Amino acid sequence: MLAEHLRDTTHVARIHPKLVEKAHLDDKAFQRENDLGDWADALDKIAGCLNGHPGCRDKVNSDGQKLCPKFQVNACDNDRCPMVHTKGKNHHSDVFKAVEPILMGAAKEGLSRKAVTFEEAMASFPIFQHFASADEKRTGHTVHAPPMVQPDMKDEHIRGLCFQLKKGLPETLPKQTMPLGGNYGHTLGADLSELAPLHRNDMLSTDRTGVATDLSELPEFLRGMTKHSLAGLIWPRLIRELNHHGVRAEISTQNTGGISTAVRNSADGASSLLMLSWEEKPTFLGPMPAHLAGDHAKAWEEWALERADKWKQRKVLGARLQHCVTHFYNSRRKRQEADLKAWQTKKGKLLDTVLERSAEFCADNARLGKDECTVNLEDLMDDDSLLASLRHTILRANTYSVIKDCDLTMDLSVNSKSIRKLKGKWVVDLLEDETIDPVGGARRIKIKVRYDGSIGWATLMGEYGTVFMVPHTYVVVKEASLTNSFANVNDQNQIVDHHTIRKLKPGEVIEVLELQKRDPVNNVSRIHCKTKSDNTIGWVTVATNTNVCERVCPSDLTDQILRGFILAQTDKHCAASHPLTELTGPPHRGWEGICGTCGKEVPDDVKLWTCQKCKYYECNVCYVDPIHVALQDPGKRVKLPEVVVLGNNILPDLIEIWKEERVLADILYRPPPAMCQVKLRWGKIAVERLKHLDYEEESEA
Repeated sequence: MLAEHLRDTTHVARIHPKLVEKAHLDDKAFQRENDLGDWADALDKIAGCLNGHPGCRDKVNSDGQKLCPKFQVNACDNDRCPMVHTKGKNHHSDVFKAVEPILMGAAKEGLSRKAVTFEEAMASFPIFQHFASADEKRTGHTVHAPPMVQPDMKDEHIRGLCFQLKKGLPETLPKQTMPLGGNYGHTLGADLSELAPLHRNDMLSTDRTGVATDLSELPEFLRGMTKHSLAGLIWPRLIRELNHHGVRAEISTQNTGGISTAVRNSADGASSLLMLSWEEKPTFLGPMPAHLAGDHAKAWEEWALERADKWKQRKVLGARLQHCVTHFYNSRRKRQEADLKAWQTKKGKLLDTVLERSAEFCADNARLGKDECTVNLEDLMDDDSLLASLRHTILRANTYSVIKDCDLTMDLSVNSKSIRKLKGKWVVDLLEDETIDPVGGARRIKIKVRYDGSIGWATLMGEYGTVFMVPHTYVVVKEASLTNSFANVNDQNQIVDHHTIRKLKPGEVIEVLELQKRDPVNNVSRIHCKTKSDNTIGWVTVATNTNVCERVCPSDLTDQILRGFILAQTDKHCAASHPLTELTGPPHRGWEGICGTCGKEVPDDVKLWTCQKCKYYECNVCYVDPIHVALQDPGKRVKLPEVVVLGNNILPDLIEIWKEERVLADILYRPPPAMCQVKLRWGKIAVERLKHLDYEEESEA
């Protein structure tokens, strides 16, 4: 009966209290060992093991049968266990599975290094949820004390973690055994654990009168846990597993002098940040270490062959990461080649256009009896879209609104015959750009009146500053940003929201809502406008500042030809825009034999070009090919070339073509940023100076 059993237990407790005390302590010790065992299994599953193969491995018996994690017996030995016989296999740890997608995401962006915080790695684990409120609960009184949280006594894993951390605490009592409490403590109804002997690794209870055999009896400051205390158990196991996969991992000390200092002074603990790198190939792909010999060397070769085979099959994380990085840069190289090919195609068409127009200009002068003429390259390709992208003008007015009555005349001069009167609020179309009246000095334009279709010249601004017409609509000639506000600083010198609504592409028409206003900060004029295509309202710049070097981000440009032209300026230069020179000596010791332009291995018999400043190497095949240039970062802002650079790019080919046509070309430079002028001759002087070409052709024939 239950009552009899209870009476026997009471009798034994009164006669032999030490036996009851021992049973009580044995139960606590058993519970502690149980908690430690459960936590050890959970830690192996979360972060892997420290011995043998890294990662998590199924537990098996001597016959290779998988053991039940709950009953720790063969799966078939217990009817309640649903598990079946399987061989023990190696698996990735849970934290490795959490870190892997973070690293893969970084590798797909072309990164070879990544800093992973402890929060990122452990955010999905229940064990880490106890640290969620760590910043709100601080048990230390110093500013630099790390946040501490109290454990949940109902969680067996948390109890096991605390017991494991308790093992590493320093001694708090003398080494000799000394009883505390005795009969006096027992008569006062104190905990029976106080009668147990205290050993050198035992901790005092909260009231410091006996040993703390239960976690609940630990003092509060010993029960507290910090992030770096848990990270100290997780990071070493994860580092071991990552190194096994060819990823270099190091614990960051967060700008502190050392680990010991960082533990005390860092707000998140010294081990809250893990620095990962996969830019270098692992050791098993390299030569055998020189200090190995005999059986050790043979064992290393077998291990290296096995790991190298898995590396080739991309079964190792490091191989997959490096493959993603290589794929990212190869894709960038293909985009660069496509942009450069678009520029080369555009260059050929531009040469044909310039040659055709120059031939027409020379023919007109030849009909007048002249044997030479002077042409301006910028005039020969005035309507070209690439040239417009390099100019400072962003908007060009195409219609005007009459604000004051004026005369429409037949010629440029104000005193020429009048065609009709222009009334206020009439809209006229622009036919020819603004021209200065050589007699009166007024600014005049050639227009077409929409009211009756009359064509003539009208005055924009008189010689004394009187305004007769203002722009009504503009055409976008260069890609620009339509912003929500006039500037990022208002009239009261306060910072306001200023962002881009969308990009305006060349050819779009916008309607003026508010005339030009000068931005004193950026020294540019801006207008308030509405787009004709989708009625979006915003502010746009009329023209960039001519005194400021304009910088653009190639990745933001939609014009492929303009991107290719910008890339072409880096030809025969390294990625840092340093000029390349021929390599005369051996390359740098750390060079892996890969061309920095095409990303392929360079044969030994191919000439190399290098930049001594940044240890960049380029093969001769890529050096002579204008389609291949050093790999550039499209997110980096670069200087937008001036129009004179475009002229300098096509001039050498133009001169050679003119020579083939027996036209002598002499360059007459104009001050940049304007393009140069070229004097073309086809008379006696050209015949005398180019007659050697005829002799060469005859000798070749």
